[in-house]
Amino acid sequence: MKNNLYANVKTGEIEAGMLVSADVMNNYKLINLRSVDAHRRSTEEGAELQKFNESLGKYYTLTLRERINELFSNELFNDTERVAIMYLGSFVGFDGYLITKNKIPMNKKLISKYVKITTKDNRFNDFYKKLIETEIIAEVDGKLKWDTKLSFKGRPEIYGNKIKHCYKTYDQTMQELYETNKPKQLATVFRLLPYVNKFSNELCKTVDKPTYSVDDLYLPQEVAELLGITDSMGKKNFVRRALTIKVGKEYVFMVSKVGKVAKVTVNPKLVWMNSIAPDHTLLNLFELANERISS
Repeated sequence: MKNNLYANVKTGEIEAGMLVSADVMNNYKLINLRSVDAHRRSTEEGAELQKFNESLGKYYTLTLRERINELFSNELFNDTERVAIMYLGSFVGFDGYLITKNKIPMNKKLISKYVKITTKDNRFNDFYKKLIETEIIAEVDGKLKWDTKLSFKGRPEIYGNKIKHCYKTYDQTMQELYETNKPKQLATVFRLLPYVNKFSNELCKTVDKPTYSVDDLYLPQEVAELLGITDSMGKKNFVRRALTIKVGKEYVFMVSKVGKVAKVTVNPKLVWMNSIAPDHTLLNLFELANERISS
């Protein structure tokens, strides 16, 4: 190989370059620089997402949006029980069985210790019976098989689903949220997760597209209506209560307003669906909110 002068076919200008003989060229492979850059960015973004996942305990669960809507409209369960079901879903293993944080197979006795449902007046037994009757869990050889049509770990295709029909919650965050809050308060959180946009984490009617119109956003008042709250005072109280829900030191919801447009954003440390890590600005907004209140 040696330096040569050649005419640029696009500009006609004489440029210096490297002339490679045909026999030497057999030992090389032409690579599109754009493809190289794209691969590098993809690798960096993958590493950033992995780092973010590991900061939240590494493991997460995928949940079917439609099934959660069905769960919260199922009158067989009350809100405390529905929230307990959401909590239990974070313990599903890759094989579809429930396991504890220490990788011990769950059974009825362990569930009774985990969920916030009293054993008085047979309430827990009634709850457990309903789980069996609705096939949310099934007793198999002393272990509990989870309904993977509700939530699961692993690739959606394994269970005949598509990623756009699911949302991803981090197990560590879900468990901390349940263990540090009252179940009835969390019903609001879990009912709204199916409406989180994949790219912005805003509550939205369009969940799998990066761009959407103002009309697609759920305004705070519309979020209340989505939950069946229609009177004006009820809407105001809902927004006030929802904004107090925290996981760890951070808030779950954030309401922001630009001009006349208000929107509700969910903390990405609870739910995040994008294939790249959340923007640092978004994360900082939730972190700074706590610092502002504390100071």
